[in-house]
Amino acid sequence: MADAGSKPTQGKSSVLPLVAHRGNAAEFPENTLPAIQSAIALGLSYVEVDVQLSADGVPVVLHDADLLRTSGAPGSVFDLSAQQLIARSVHEPARFGARFLGTCIPLLEDLATVLANAHHVTVFIEIKRACIAHHGLDNTVDTVLAALSRIRDQCVIISFAADAVAQAQSKGWRTGLVLHAYDATNRQALAAMQPAFSFCNREKLPVDDSPLWAGPWQWVLYEIDTPEQAGQLRARGAHLLETMQVASMRAALAQSCNPPMS
Repeated sequence: MADAGSKPTQGKSSVLPLVAHRGNAAEFPENTLPAIQSAIALGLSYVEVDVQLSADGVPVVLHDADLLRTSGAPGSVFDLSAQQLIARSVHEPARFGARFLGTCIPLLEDLATVLANAHHVTVFIEIKRACIAHHGLDNTVDTVLAALSRIRDQCVIISFAADAVAQAQSKGWRTGLVLHAYDATNRQALAAMQPAFSFCNREKLPVDDSPLWAGPWQWVLYEIDTPEQAGQLRARGAHLLETMQVASMRAALAQSCNPPMS
């Protein structure tokens, strides 16, 4: 596998350009340790997760501030302590029924423990805007960075909130800006900040086949569902492809990178 900080090569390669979006979230509840461990076991070198702070200011791995979708019960991450949150099952009952009942919200420190034993894995940590609005910019960023200090070299701090990205960048961390839109304003912001990575939803791109903006960043495009999308976006300059369909996309891209001998 490639070094976690290396730039993936274009075209056919033994290195698969996949980022596990919230872990292997097609087969396990998103942002949980089983989802993340599954992605690592499948051989992926890149994982993306989301971070919120609990009511008592502890970073947890969670996308929605509202717990209804993931746990099936009402509640807000901002109203519950870390101890209350880690006791909450986020088994995504609408998708999985009771299959993963008892799968809990991980602390960010729990994720750091897992990744400390997987040195080849780079993790993209998305700081959520709702968390910044609730807990404040400085407090949120400083708390998240402190929880990740022992795996700092494996981490990339990303956010839609440019000020959070700039804050992490000023402290010497690798960063990625998640674009609100693929337009002139965001291009200027990207050029001014020059993060290591630029993230964009593929649906926000122009419908033509124009190349992605050139720069010192690596492009990470997300919501990739099929090998056909992957091929088209790689041809436009995408370096990494973020997907929840980890197993199926891995198998398809491995086949295209290493076609059977005739």
